[in-house]
Amino acid sequence: MNLKAFFLSRWTILFFISVLACAIALAYIVPQGFVSSPEELRTWREGHPLLGPYVESLGLNNVYSSTWFLLTLSLAIVSLSLPSVRQYEAARHKTFGAAAAHAGGGITVDIGLEGMVKALRGRGYLRIGGEAGGGLRFIKHPWGHWGNFLLHLGIVVTLASSMYAALTLKSGMRQYIESMTLMPGAPWLVEDSGLLGGRLQMPSAVRVESIMPEFWDNGRVRQITTLVSFITDGEYSRQRRVSVNSMQTYNGMRIYQTLDFGDAFHLVFTDAQGNKNEMATLVPHPQGLRKEGYGDFQPPHFPYLVRVKYLTDAAGKELWGNDPLVTVRLMEKDRNAGQATLRKGEVRQVGEYKVTLEQTGKWTGLVFVHMGGMPGLFTGFFVMVIGAAFNYFTPPREVTAIQSGEGYELSWRAVKFAAFYQDEYERLFREIGRGSA
Repeated sequence: MNLKAFFLSRWTILFFISVLACAIALAYIVPQGFVSSPEELRTWREGHPLLGPYVESLGLNNVYSSTWFLLTLSLAIVSLSLPSVRQYEAARHKTFGAAAAHAGGGITVDIGLEGMVKALRGRGYLRIGGEAGGGLRFIKHPWGHWGNFLLHLGIVVTLASSMYAALTLKSGMRQYIESMTLMPGAPWLVEDSGLLGGRLQMPSAVRVESIMPEFWDNGRVRQITTLVSFITDGEYSRQRRVSVNSMQTYNGMRIYQTLDFGDAFHLVFTDAQGNKNEMATLVPHPQGLRKEGYGDFQPPHFPYLVRVKYLTDAAGKELWGNDPLVTVRLMEKDRNAGQATLRKGEVRQVGEYKVTLEQTGKWTGLVFVHMGGMPGLFTGFFVMVIGAAFNYFTPPREVTAIQSGEGYELSWRAVKFAAFYQDEYERLFREIGRGSA
């Protein structure tokens, strides 16, 4: 089997499409790096110990920018492009080619050319195509011949656009504290890009105005909504309200709300000499009112690991309160070097340091994604739908007319569903025959 025959094989095409379908399923099962936080990826790996070690080595956490996915996509495009060329040639021949040989089974009418053309046009049959031995073709719904071609073309455009989107993908994830502004050059917590993507550059500063979680009765999060402002040249230009499963767009980028959110604590550690070490800790929100949120932090040039846990409300009344009760513990390997519990503005002695909880706030994660090819994706899907509609809802019906004496011998055929259109055939020839009488 030569290379062209291999790519034209139906089994080859089905194989590539099956691999792509499995890849999409994997991308749904495994959290993808360009829309997931490190916490989500780590949690998933811990929950799937058998698959966890292979996630990064096989690129399962970045399926759409992985080499194997792009290679499969390229081969699928080639495998579908070759049949598309054949489908175009076949559709062109069926539409504009010469009339087929007379198949019989029709009627002979004593009618002139002009009268026959008028009678058939009145019933939706258009004179199209060439002539062979005096034969004429009249086609109802001639665009139906192009259904298969448009279906193949739509698939090729969709796959090519998907490949372009994967190659030009640029994404970044940041954690934002409520009422704080991050400038365009702020570092990304997580970023990803396709082979041709490069680094995502924000066009403006981003400020999170408010974070509004909703909770179920058991204290687990139901929805997270973030009001985001974009600031250009010192002026507010746009606002977007982003929620989980409710993506928003800005300046060609897509904005996704992550499931990460919680409380932020500004801690200041002061040693006996008065030297200060400040740190911001972003602790994930606990899973209930009476449960605690935990986070471990290692500040640079600080001798201890800082372990923070907190209750959302010191009074134990609000899941999204403004008066959290925070416990700070200093860890030296497995040794507890000191701990204290405090509220906003309080100072406590923790080991050799005085720790101050200067500020509290709310935080959440947002993902920004920029990729090309999206108009092509929608165009490809639209062309596929049009092709399928042409195939199944407008199958062509043809009348072949061969001159016989002073009249014409007519035959009829339906490209598809001939039994379904049998009534149309009988009615058409009955009315034309009666008109020629």
